[in-house]
Amino acid sequence: MNILRKVDRDQVVHVSRRHGVSEQTICTWRQRFRGMSDDVKKLRQLEQDKARLRKLLIERDRGFEVMTGFAAKNGSPPSKGRSSRSADCHKAVRVR
Repeated sequence: MNILRKVDRDQVVHVSRRHGVSEQTICTWRQRFRGMSDDVKKLRQLEQDKARLRKLLIERDRGFEVMTGFAAKNGSPPSKGRSSRSADCHKAVRVR
């Protein structure tokens, strides 16, 4: 890829001589790797999104640990997710 960047600044003939590569090889590389810069940009964006989502997941897990620790200190059993909360709501409706 470094050679292709040099070709953008200088003539193919000069770059091919300096690096000991034929002009045809450089032209083949250009065709093969022409769209790579767009793919690299997309890959970097995906990596940034992945890092952001990973941070959100870690924050959510830490919040859950804090809540379960708080519930344990108060003597109440930790909630087991939505199913227990929805069951409590149904119990309240049945009592009425």
